[in-house]
Parts: sequence; structure tokens; C-alpha cells
Amino acid sequence: AEAEAAAAAREIATSPAAAAEPEVTEEEEAAFWEAARRGEAEDAEAAAQELEALRAIYGGGGEEEGGEAAGGGGASVVLQVVSAREWRFRFGLGTPLQATLEVFVPGRYPSREPPHPVLHAPALSSAAKDDLVEQMIALYEGGEVVFSWVETLRQEVSAAHEAAEAAAEAEA
Repeated sequence: AEAEAAAAAREIATSPAAAAEPEVTEEEEAAFWEAARRGEAEDAEAAAQELEALRAIYGGGGEEEGGEAAGGGGASVVLQVVSAREWRFRFGLGTPLQATLEVFVPGRYPSREPPHPVLHAPALSSAAKDDLVEQMIALYEGGEVVFSWVETLRQEVSAAHEAAEAAAEAEA
């Protein structure tokens, strides 16, 4: 049985598939993992800088903090930082068209993987929410994207609010 196993191992080692795969040295493997760690550190730093900018625009820590979105007017946006990897944006507080965007930030964001958006908007249909999430994901091009997502959703909530107000005035 040992002889058969040894023969099988020799056959595998000399197969064309085995010959096609280059040997990776320990130095090459160490360099690969070091580059991966550097990339993750760079991504973590970029995500932290983006979060700092978002805090400056939308407020910092809780529901009581927050501000009017850039560009003024429209739906207010409040940022709640749940953790370094979970950011929550609340739109249209105090209106019937409230929405919440939860953004889950993976370790390889922003350079290699987009954040994962979860949209809660009771006034919107499932299809409308799915379309908005698809629009947001399509904005990702290998860089910071959360501000664009927030502004996209802010514009949608503002437009829906304006339409609802116009409809209410028309009925009156």
C-alpha cells in the first residue's frame, strides 16, 4: 500500500498540471501577505478619513447630532456611527417619508470592495428600494462612495416629500 501511495504521489508531482504551477518561495509568499496587510491598512485609513468627512457634513454620533445635507434644502440627514464598520444615516426625520440607510463597511473598502447598503424606507415599495440600492452600488468604482450614496438617497427622499406635499395641496 505504501508503494502504491508513493507511486501515486510521484505521478501527481510529474503531471502536466503540477508542472504548470510555479513554485512559490517563502519570500514571495511573505511579500504577498505583507502587501495584503498594507492594502488593508491603507483601506482602513481611507475609510476612517471618509467617516471623518461624513461626520463633518452630517453630524457625528447619535440621533441628536446631525445636520442639513450638503447643498442645503431638502431632506435632513443624520449620521449615527454604530461602529467603525457600521454607519447609519437617517433621512427625513419627523416626516412620513423617513428612511434609514445602513452602510456596512468591509475591511477591503474602499479599494477592492464596496460597502454593503441596507435601505429601510417604509413609504417605498420593495421594487423602488431595490432599484435605489442597485443605483447606489453602481456608483462604486473602487473608491470612496458613501457620500454619493447618501446624497442620492437624500435627493430621492426630498423629491418624494415634495411630491407628497404637492399632492396634499392639490387635494385641499
